[in-house]
Amino acid sequence: MESNKTNRSVFVTLVVVIFSISLLGILLAGVSGATDNTSDRVIDVQELGDEDVFFGEQLTVTNGSDGFEGAVRIKEGIPGDDGDVVKTVRRGADGTISFEITDDFADGAHYLVDTGSDEEYGVLWVSENRITVSFTAIDNDTGTLSYTDASDHPRDEPIDLSVTAETISAAELETMFTESAIESVRTDGYDTLILENITSGEYDVDFSAIEPENIRFFFERVDTGATDNATVFREPDPVFDVSIPNDGEVYTVGFPGPINDTYGEIFGSVDHEGLAMYQFNSSEQAWQLMSGTDFDAEPTELDAVAIATTGNGTDTIRFQIPFEVQDVATPGSHSVSEGWNFVSASKVEHPETVFRAGSSDATVILDRFEGTSSPFVEDEGLFETQTGSNVYFVGSNESLEVNPFKGYFVFMQDDGELPSIVSGTETFLDVAKQLDIELE
Repeated sequence: MESNKTNRSVFVTLVVVIFSISLLGILLAGVSGATDNTSDRVIDVQELGDEDVFFGEQLTVTNGSDGFEGAVRIKEGIPGDDGDVVKTVRRGADGTISFEITDDFADGAHYLVDTGSDEEYGVLWVSENRITVSFTAIDNDTGTLSYTDASDHPRDEPIDLSVTAETISAAELETMFTESAIESVRTDGYDTLILENITSGEYDVDFSAIEPENIRFFFERVDTGATDNATVFREPDPVFDVSIPNDGEVYTVGFPGPINDTYGEIFGSVDHEGLAMYQFNSSEQAWQLMSGTDFDAEPTELDAVAIATTGNGTDTIRFQIPFEVQDVATPGSHSVSEGWNFVSASKVEHPETVFRAGSSDATVILDRFEGTSSPFVEDEGLFETQTGSNVYFVGSNESLEVNPFKGYFVFMQDDGELPSIVSGTETFLDVAKQLDIELE
């Protein structure tokens, strides 16, 4: 069977079938993966004076050209004052040992790599692997970046720092970091820039080539994998930049509060041949293709739509969600019907807290499609990546989190109202706070 990539008519057929068959068919879903951010390092026990190592690091330890003769004990303490054995590691075929700095080790403690000889010890100092990066925008064109190695025992030599930003290309990033203190910059694939030979301190940033917007940057220390993010606020209006991949699959967009533009204004600049948008009709329990005057309407609170992408054009479809500027306002609500409804979440929260807040009782919440990506919303992915199932039965007490810029199927026992939260917002920060979005 062909996937959703074929055309939008296939998408319509699939979703109609889904809602025509039993609930068992509805509960089928896809799987997403996760990544690991540990780093590998090779060190020589004969050269270890007081080596700093970080949680999550995978270490390979050599013993000069001789290699280890047998199993090696890792003991807490320092030479002459050693304590309990934390880990015993067998030598490999090449005479080395390998192990990970796990929770068996204690933060801020010293450990001995006991070679079996009274004169050959290596000392490890285990510490948290932390960096701190922050931005200060002086005006729309200039600012400063502050970098601090906040590890308990930082390495003294300059390091390489990678920087990415979802809405900024690598070429644009390169225009931002021009100060001579950063000895050189080089690109390392799309949207990634490597700042070389960075030390703790402040660096000038040039925003003049970048459109005024709120940007979240992600930093990673290349050698240890330590990460941090920093946000620069240059656009005070309550506008959120979001995106979806253009890969032929179906994605959803949610509107958690009052919106200032029509569907046509929000998506009108998105030019991708064959792109189709659908709204779910709870009365008909079916999807309907949006066309004509449908795009003249403004999304109401907690509306959500599905977008069938085609794979034609750019790899990513980007658009903005502008919230209505209000001095004082009463929060709105969304009408729901008995049966399945397709709605956005009102905030970043547990699904049961959000979808049982109204006058109708939700019993099942289904996370069928991937949602939007935003630099400011840490999307935890489909329910399946969080708990192993894309369906949540109310009362099952599983740890989950919903994304307010995404659509969810919610089964309601009766007709009723589902409350929105966002109201009386004048700035980007107002909206972020009401949606419980952590910006730092």
